[in-house]
Amino acid sequence: MASFVIHLAIGEAYLKNYKVKNRADFIKGVKAPDILGLQGFVQKGLAHFSDMEERGYDVTLAQSLRAKVNLYRYLHSRQIDSDYELGYFLHLVTDYYFFNYFINADEFHNDHHEFKNLYEDYSKVADRVVLKYGVDNTNNPWSNISTPGEPKLFTLDEIFEFIDKCGKLNLMNIREVVLESTPSTWRENIEPFYIKAD
Repeated sequence: MASFVIHLAIGEAYLKNYKVKNRADFIKGVKAPDILGLQGFVQKGLAHFSDMEERGYDVTLAQSLRAKVNLYRYLHSRQIDSDYELGYFLHLVTDYYFFNYFINADEFHNDHHEFKNLYEDYSKVADRVVLKYGVDNTNNPWSNISTPGEPKLFTLDEIFEFIDKCGKLNLMNIREVVLESTPSTWRENIEPFYIKAD
């Protein structure tokens, strides 16, 4: 998934573009899928409404990335009736766009082990993301994960652009489109939101 710091930065960017009633609950929602995921691989999949249990584990990296988040399943299981759920939904939408539009599986030669190198890039941008977006990176399991150097799989400017783009997404419009879609069409139907979010 996108790193915890990136999620928090997107939450901060979103709050500059949209109003919520309870900021603390919204940020708790942004954090929730990854915090729940600390309980183990299965719980992480459940927290992200993943398709992996349906597809099995003998899949290509591209198929795996596509299956990490299922927004249709989330919206047919839960309601966005609080700022917590809005933050939760933002986290899932962010992960979906990150793994389906920002990251290209070909860059990892379709190798699940090579994909883990992405975590090194997360640590290389962490401090700069925290500084730029005013992220409160205390009291979380990943607060001290930062290393010097430049990321290899994306540039700092590219990750800033991704954060800003996701912070502008109209979540309620995405919600409506997903709910009006079918299990096989929702991905295609929400593509324009990311492509046009500049």
